[in-house]
Amino acid sequence: MRSSAALVAVATLVALAASPVAAQLAPAIQYVLDNNLASFNKRDLNATMNTIDTRSPDYASTKAALEEQFKELDVTASLVKFTLIGHDDEFVVARASIRTAAKPGTKDFVDNTIDAILLFHMEGGAWKLWDETILGVTTE
Repeated sequence: MRSSAALVAVATLVALAASPVAAQLAPAIQYVLDNNLASFNKRDLNATMNTIDTRSPDYASTKAALEEQFKELDVTASLVKFTLIGHDDEFVVARASIRTAAKPGTKDFVDNTIDAILLFHMEGGAWKLWDETILGVTTE
């Protein structure tokens, strides 16, 4: 029963992704992710957090993790692949591959690419990141 419901939900999202609304949303959503990664690469905590919905259940823990990463690591992130999956009245769902690499000689970090499902939510008239589920990690 659960599998059937999941298949119906995925089929609905795929159908929504083909809609004209989804075609308009894709660049706006990718723009949010691009800004997030650019701010991360500048190690700008405030700008990075500005791309995340303040009501996200992971907002505080994400901020704490970024503060720690910016102190300890010198890594950059780049978008490898982005696909809008679908949307409803409240959320947009996308899939992205993001590569994270450290400067040569950095200890305690392995370059990697994550494959993730991302949720976006509107806050104050702007789309922002809401949540991330990592599907897999490939190390280099």
